[in-house]
Amino acid sequence: MAAAAGLGFTPTSASASGRPALVQLEWSAPEECPNGDHVEREVERLLADPDFPPEPYLKAAARVHRERAGLWNVDLRTTGPLGTGQRTLSAESCVALADATALILALAIDPERVEANQSVASQVPTAPPQPILPPRQPETTLAPRSNPPRLYAWAADASATVDIGTLPATAPGVAAHLALIPSMVPHVRLEIGGAIFLDTATTRPAPRSGNFSLRTFDAGGCWVVQNRRLEFGGCADVELAWLAAEGLYESVTSSGDAEWFVLRVRGTVGYVWSGWAIRADLGAALNTSRPEFVSAGDQQGLIHQPARYTARGALGIEVRF
Repeated sequence: MAAAAGLGFTPTSASASGRPALVQLEWSAPEECPNGDHVEREVERLLADPDFPPEPYLKAAARVHRERAGLWNVDLRTTGPLGTGQRTLSAESCVALADATALILALAIDPERVEANQSVASQVPTAPPQPILPPRQPETTLAPRSNPPRLYAWAADASATVDIGTLPATAPGVAAHLALIPSMVPHVRLEIGGAIFLDTATTRPAPRSGNFSLRTFDAGGCWVVQNRRLEFGGCADVELAWLAAEGLYESVTSSGDAEWFVLRVRGTVGYVWSGWAIRADLGAALNTSRPEFVSAGDQQGLIHQPARYTARGALGIEVRF
């Protein structure tokens, strides 16, 4: 069985008994589910007291979530001597899902030993059990329902944002993004999005007054790591900014607009739970061009010019599917 790359959770490298672990397990599940120690003990039981190597034989990352219909799912990624791989399992209870995950991990370590131990456990003795040491009854394990591996996942967010430096004054706005997350590289996010900002105006001096509207469209990528429910990383974007202006001079209304590219870097942090996340971004940008908006008439002069360097922050909610 091939195994797959981890998600970046804090790994467990030793078993509950203090011995070296067979599996370095990164387990993320709701509180009502068994913990990672339960899965590791079940792996050891299925392998029937194996020899423990000095280093974990297998690395695994498992993220458990519950569907609205009540079915429990786990996305399991493993990596080991045979390579990397991914598996999605489903069960009607989180306990059964944890036991099924342990079975998959045990088979990835030594499938022949698991099969031999299950064969011995399934033999029910015909003689009456000893009063002190009764024979162990075979356990029933819910067979997991295997789904085809997903090649990618999606995330969509909506956020409140604020821009400093592009408009004549600090401008609040709203933004939305769509992200694609490849399953083979779960730390990568490829994003596209846009934002609309509240119009701002300059009023003094009157001949150089104007009203400005900013719209932006961006595309970029992020490198994100996750530790339990906390997710953080860095992003780089290329943004197309469109700034439109309208002014009034001697009862004559004039207008103009400009487009230019912006190179932006930002840090991102999120709190993740059950397919949702609260995300905050903070970054800075370099304007590749600085268009000038000037007034017409006798008192012609500069009304506004975007700053060379700008800043932007955002706070919003994200859904993953």
